[in-house]
Amino acid sequence: MTKLSVNVNKIATLRNSRGGDVPNLIKVASDIESFGAEGITIHPRQDERHITRKDVFDIKPIITTEFNIEGYPSEDFINMVLEINPEQVTLVPDGPDVITSCAGWDTIKFQSYLKEIIFIFLLLVSPINSNSTNESFKDSLSAFILPLLEPIKIGSIASLGKLWGTSTVSPTDTLC
Repeated sequence: MTKLSVNVNKIATLRNSRGGDVPNLIKVASDIESFGAEGITIHPRQDERHITRKDVFDIKPIITTEFNIEGYPSEDFINMVLEINPEQVTLVPDGPDVITSCAGWDTIKFQSYLKEIIFIFLLLVSPINSNSTNESFKDSLSAFILPLLEPIKIGSIASLGKLWGTSTVSPTDTLC
């Protein structure tokens, strides 16, 4: 069954543009859950134009539903996710120079790089997550991908789970 996870980035953008703490992101996220949403999604970026690093750590303790952190898998992002230990991680191919998400991963071009990132989350994270309701990210790691049939036909998406090979694409090579 499909679950509704509400992205609260625009709430943070509004707050940041006003200065101060209105609207209060923590209160809004809590309200959204109480209204029936089954998850809260955030997309922290390096420039903190909406969700800040502080927001990520402040919001985690109040989330009672699924907590999804989406973002570009930079070293800082990966370390933050490992520390926060959300229920869901979504990989997005928009580096620091991209204004907004405008495309998905090219799973053929970025296959080796995505395998490396998936390896980190699926294998290296499992001991950290053992105290979580999630035993690992095996069922809760997703990625925005290009809406193309060809990668599916040649199996590049399915083969990402095999976790072999080395990256030949720079992690800063984005699509937008």
